[in-house]
Amino acid sequence: MKKFINYFLAIVMMFSFGLSPALADYDTASTSPVQQKEKIKQRIEEQKENMAQKFTAQKEKLQQRLEETKRIRVRAYWGRIMGRMGIAVIRLERIADRIDSRLDKLQENGADISEPQVLLETAKTKIADAKLAVENVKTKIEEILNSDADAKDIFQQIKDELSAVKQTIKDAHSALVDVIEAIKPGLLKPSPSPSPSE
Repeated sequence: MKKFINYFLAIVMMFSFGLSPALADYDTASTSPVQQKEKIKQRIEEQKENMAQKFTAQKEKLQQRLEETKRIRVRAYWGRIMGRMGIAVIRLERIADRIDSRLDKLQENGADISEPQVLLETAKTKIADAKLAVENVKTKIEEILNSDADAKDIFQQIKDELSAVKQTIKDAHSALVDVIEAIKPGLLKPSPSPSPSE
């Protein structure tokens, strides 16, 4: 499709700019027909070369604009994904706080919360790691975006960086799931209180 458009543009430009001045200088009185023919051929070739140079310059400008558009799209993609990851980490922190308050209530009721408390501390550590990974990847991605690499390569590098951060968020989430499973109703029973009859 691109070749067809390129050829079509070249033909249109050649007919609109090139052939009319070359044919207008056709002078029969001063030169022989062979010389006139050579002159016309030479002018047509010059016009073709000029048009080819203009066409390549326009093509380069178009490629630069496309590359810039791709970079803008990659930057927008990165912004959306980083926003989602940041929100996910905040959500995990809120869940950890809610679990912590729930464990406090269970402890007040006399339940043994030692195992879930250890699991919660592990989950909080993983959430902190995920938060730090999100912050660190921002600077790495800015460096990647400011490099002179091709937009396709930039996109792949960003994708690789984000996949590592995504995995740390998944690990933090699974640690919270472990905590929730450890405190499911019925698993933590209050410790038996001494009966008043004794």
